Amino acid sequence: MLGDQPWGPADTYDTFNTGARFDYTLPHNWLAFVQAGLSHSLIDDNVIYAYGTPFDDNGNVSCPNAPDAPAYFFCPDGTYGIYDYRDPGELRIDAETQALVTGHIKTGAIEQDLAAGGEIFLRSVQQPGAPPANASSTVQDGAVYAYVGAENIYQPLTPVPIESPLETAGPRTLWEDNHQSSAIVQDRIHLPGRIQLLAGGRVDSLRDNNYSLTATSPTTPPTITDKLHWLPQYAVTFNPVESVTLYGNYGVMFSLGPQGPWWVDNSSQFLSPFLTRQAEIGAKFEPGRRILLSTALFHMRAPFFYPKIIQAPDTFCTKSEFYGPGDLCFEQEGRETHDGIELNAEGKAANWLRLTASAALIRAISSDTGTPSFDNKQVLNVPHLHTNVFADLALPHLQGLHLMPGWSYTGRKEATRDDAVSVPSYNLFSLGARYTPGGEQGRVSFRLYADNIANRRYWSDTGASYGDTFIWLGAPTTVRLSAHYTF
Repeated sequence: MLGDQPWGPADTYDTFNTGARFDYTLPHNWLAFVQAGLSHSLIDDNVIYAYGTPFDDNGNVSCPNAPDAPAYFFCPDGTYGIYDYRDPGELRIDAETQALVTGHIKTGAIEQDLAAGGEIFLRSVQQPGAPPANASSTVQDGAVYAYVGAENIYQPLTPVPIESPLETAGPRTLWEDNHQSSAIVQDRIHLPGRIQLLAGGRVDSLRDNNYSLTATSPTTPPTITDKLHWLPQYAVTFNPVESVTLYGNYGVMFSLGPQGPWWVDNSSQFLSPFLTRQAEIGAKFEPGRRILLSTALFHMRAPFFYPKIIQAPDTFCTKSEFYGPGDLCFEQEGRETHDGIELNAEGKAANWLRLTASAALIRAISSDTGTPSFDNKQVLNVPHLHTNVFADLALPHLQGLHLMPGWSYTGRKEATRDDAVSVPSYNLFSLGARYTPGGEQGRVSFRLYADNIANRRYWSDTGASYGDTFIWLGAPTTVRLSAHYTF
């Protein structure tokens, strides 16, 4: 709530999500299904934005006793600038349709589970854009981002007036339009000796149209990405005995590129989609079919994105007439590699006790970034250790009533890409109760649950948003009451 002002409007999110699925049974127990989903989100993003240093009337950094302080950080004495940020009418639409046919065939001692079909995915993002030719000077090129004053983290908040004249955002325009179509195939082969092999994947055809402010102009056509990718998925499992499963898998995933921050040379531009590769080996043990114990070693590699200091135009910021030494450009360079081990337990420890527990040790390192101070550092917002334990206890002599205590621990997390700043570890405790009249076979159940019952103040996240790095304060004690009815 830094810089909060009484005239600041609230954020509003108007969302609509729907989905449908149709299944049809074919001869010989083959199955065909079609499913579709639509997500429509209309967002009015309003923030009194505490960001960087304050400025004087000439637009120069105005830090007490620190005239050379970087503009995008708070002053050394805790002074910071506040902005009226309004991004109204941001519209995000995702639509997806998938059709698959699945079936089973047997050839001698070998059995196969087959799946084949296709998928279509559409995504569009509309945000405030350039003002019309005859618009007033108060209509901005994009969202409103007006400097209104200064505050200090060590002092009480002081009311300041909104900017005058009052600014308004530009009209909503299309910033990104993404179309993907995929052909999907998968074959799971059951071999003698309790061995299964899985081979499959998808051929993904991508067309990404980028209309964001710096990706296009009256003299520059939109940035268009046309790519065809093979996204494989391979796995093998082996059951030496019925209660033990050993497995390994490898897969490639496709993700849409992030959007740059407003203050870099390629401001607000969506970067190209990227690939993430992941491999995993593990084991599962289910003694007596009561509790499932599992462990896994994983290795994941993805591109590294950040605002880079450039000395000359490059492949991400190409306009030599605008870009010069010392400028910042939002780029993808190098990679982040996540290696770790995960342990899980889930099931009935006793007739009256059900447990869910996990622990993960993670080493997530950035490398070859082009900025030496960022190399060989733990990636933002990834703790070295994370654990949790949740229980469901049936109370004796009180049929249908269960207590649900929980505990989680999150280790230290880095808050800057050079690991110079981090936030401390924290423990969170929760407690809940579940009541099902008539016992486990009842149709209705009520649940009362309280998170962070000790009302611990902690930093929940240290992630990056639009190229910036932020820390977010975790939620205080939060109590939820819900009811569920099974038809």
